[in-house]
Amino acid sequence: MSFNLTVVSHPTVDVVKPSLMLEDRSTGERSMIGNVPSGLQRKCNEMRLRTSRLSNIFLSGILDWNSLSGLPGLILTVSDQGVKSLSLHHSGNKFLHYMMSCWRYFIFRFGLDLKAEDNSETVKNGSVDYTPVNIASSVDYGNNENKDADHAKLREIINGIFPFQKDPSKPVYNKTATNFTLPKSIINPRVSTNWIITPVSIRGKFMVNAAKELGCEVSHFKPLCNFESVTLKDGTVVKPQQVLEPTRHFNPVLILDIPSAEYITNTISHNWSESSPNNLPYSAVYHFLDDSIENPLGIPEYVEFIKSFGPTTIHFISHRSYCPNTLNYHKTLKVSLKWKTLLKDFFPLPKWVNHSDLKLNGELPNVLPLISGQNLIIKSVNGTELEESTKLGSEISKHSAEDSKRLYNEEIRDSDIRGLISQEDFNTMIDDRNSAQSLRRQVDLSKSLKEQVETLILGTGSAIPAQVRNVISNLIRIPYKTGEEVGFRTIVLDAGENSFGTLRRIYLPQEVDMLLDELCMVYLSHLHADHHLGIVDFIREWNKRQDQIYGAKRHKTLVVITPWQYDFFIDELNRVDPFINKEFLFHVSCDEFMLGFTPPSLEQLQIEDITVEEMKNCKPKEMKYLKDSSKSEYVYQVLGMSEILACSAYHCEYSYSTSFSFRLDLSEKDNSEANIFKVSYSGDTRPKSAFSYIGKNSDLLIHESTLEDEKLADAVDKRHSTTSEALQVGILMKAKKIILTHFSQRYKSFTCSETVYKRLRNPVSKIDLIENGKFVPPESEAVTPKSAKSYQSSLQNDPDIPLEAKSVIFADDLNEDIKDNAAKIEVLFAFDNMKVQYDQIYMQREVFEKQRKQLEKLFPMDDEEFVDDQPEQPTEKTKSKKVKKQKEIKNPKKRKLTPPGA
Repeated sequence: MSFNLTVVSHPTVDVVKPSLMLEDRSTGERSMIGNVPSGLQRKCNEMRLRTSRLSNIFLSGILDWNSLSGLPGLILTVSDQGVKSLSLHHSGNKFLHYMMSCWRYFIFRFGLDLKAEDNSETVKNGSVDYTPVNIASSVDYGNNENKDADHAKLREIINGIFPFQKDPSKPVYNKTATNFTLPKSIINPRVSTNWIITPVSIRGKFMVNAAKELGCEVSHFKPLCNFESVTLKDGTVVKPQQVLEPTRHFNPVLILDIPSAEYITNTISHNWSESSPNNLPYSAVYHFLDDSIENPLGIPEYVEFIKSFGPTTIHFISHRSYCPNTLNYHKTLKVSLKWKTLLKDFFPLPKWVNHSDLKLNGELPNVLPLISGQNLIIKSVNGTELEESTKLGSEISKHSAEDSKRLYNEEIRDSDIRGLISQEDFNTMIDDRNSAQSLRRQVDLSKSLKEQVETLILGTGSAIPAQVRNVISNLIRIPYKTGEEVGFRTIVLDAGENSFGTLRRIYLPQEVDMLLDELCMVYLSHLHADHHLGIVDFIREWNKRQDQIYGAKRHKTLVVITPWQYDFFIDELNRVDPFINKEFLFHVSCDEFMLGFTPPSLEQLQIEDITVEEMKNCKPKEMKYLKDSSKSEYVYQVLGMSEILACSAYHCEYSYSTSFSFRLDLSEKDNSEANIFKVSYSGDTRPKSAFSYIGKNSDLLIHESTLEDEKLADAVDKRHSTTSEALQVGILMKAKKIILTHFSQRYKSFTCSETVYKRLRNPVSKIDLIENGKFVPPESEAVTPKSAKSYQSSLQNDPDIPLEAKSVIFADDLNEDIKDNAAKIEVLFAFDNMKVQYDQIYMQREVFEKQRKQLEKLFPMDDEEFVDDQPEQPTEKTKSKKVKKQKEIKNPKKRKLTPPGA
């Protein structure tokens, strides 16, 4: 029996917390221990640590968003991978249920038996025991004892978020989970959980011959193996130790999590040897030390604490000063390097180093920095040992600057692409990666302000983080001038998990600070997790930066435009994990800018005024949304805007497509097209004419393009757009430039470029097909709305019928003005880590058209990178349920809530 304990993550700029994975090599079962930070599941993909065998997560330290931000997405992913049972463990806080209940507005999964345990005793999981040890802070934060009624209500909410059902074809979405506030009595006690990991001891081999020599019969063998003494016929007592070889014990492993200096004294004064099972010395100790503890190995008491474990114990130190800022996502770097040889200014390179800021204490020879990829092999016979080949982790041993330089000779030089940069320039580019500036710092008044708009694309993937593409996020820097003052406004359009981590990885610290100084608006299109799990990071870091610059004199406001539920989430999280001064956060619902029907919100009942039984039978009450023009006027004033218009997206409940009009010269009340930069963002949606209407004459359209045209049926089923449908929205909109993004992970995203450029040259509608005799609609198509819907559904999988006849976005006629504009539209296919200036968007097409065949060779599809997208909502097996849901969407006043989650 043996186990692998692998370091998945160590603290870096983009994955900020440590995490380990324990694998039972005899069963393949896996448990995660430590934190679950943003970017962790993507890191697991990179390391080929399959999470589909995950059964338990043992959370260490205190519970806050920083340590748990990757957990909602990870739960959704493992559920979609087929995991039927997952247990979460923490101890001492009675707080885990509250944190999970905060997710109720955007997380829902049926068919997953999720258990959230607050353990005070040893957890026996298969062949391993996990013993929690709680360490309190030197500051008393209170506790959650004697609050049984509120804990019961929180469990009921979690049952509504994760209703376990054996028959997934009959999903039931308990929308009442979103109908209650959370109990205000629950606090964050900030008790830190540590774990002692001990594989179960192995009984010694039964010595049959010795037993027979003592006179034992076969019937005595079983009780002796069960450590029971037996009495022979002559009265002789045979004890187990007489016939069993010595029991083989495993040395325990200790996970110490010290969230701040407040916990050091209580941690080092605890009697850890007494806590050790079987009184055996620890084979290894993992020290998870928060960055706020300055130079912990310079603290004499802590050094003595490490020495007290003895010379045979290996210590791993997780602290930003001792752990190198190594690269986490190597395949993304590889893609960026290749593109940088073609479009040098479009791809800022990630920054990384393979050495730490501080050296380890020379008095401690058995202490190592924690590095991703280190593998501890735990055995009973040979003891526990660090696999020598992993001592420096997988990050340092496999990926240095020299490894990146070899890519040129191994994969780039022989691609037959003309116009590549030279090997010498390529090497210089890599050497200069940690000092190269990428962002425009000053507005140039001698040039058009509109042409200086910059779009920072942090993620382009759909549904789940993958090796090459992270989930979606976009930042746009829009210049302005007012009198003598000039500058940029930065806005965020959706931010999936670890978006801010990506920002810190690819831009210099001073550039990140500059973006935070410019940040004025965060927008969320809908409540699917792949679009917003990174928003809290932007708000938190903005708040820190404001405190750093202005302190008590701060005055700037951050506008946050989201579906109405997100404001409740922020409030509930901020109450127990303060990360924002809400006095300087202006939240406004997307509904404030809706054109047409505005969906109702739900009345929020005070959970203190209702019992658990009443919760089960409660019927949510809808509330009509009342617009307040003073809110929109304030937003326009603060952001220097002329207008925001939104329409409902055809995706899930409370999803929006929105157009933003920013004035460039703020010194004049000039709302002419020349003084407006209009950006339209689709969010996730089927193509809609209403969006093309509100986005008319957009300077920039960012539209989701999840699937290619042959996957229309999938696009309809998952409520996404195909490439040509997204393009048609832009054509109808008369957009000047289009960025296509949010691609299924199955695509390289430029394979359909030829189709896109062809459509721009010759845009057509369904009417054009009919007039040219390329499509003859049957008589039944327009008889009744019901028959038309049935007919439309039957078309989706027929490859012989043109797309224009299948998709309703092509029903609108194209006048000559629209067609003339289509030929001038510049289209950009988005890639992760891309930065593009508005006046340079055209350059990508030049590369594509010149190098199309060679690009296929330069970017071969790696089977290891392929991740099929999981359904963003629970799959509905029956046709009747699909039809019912379509009716609900078409008639929003009567529709029911559809399950959130992505």
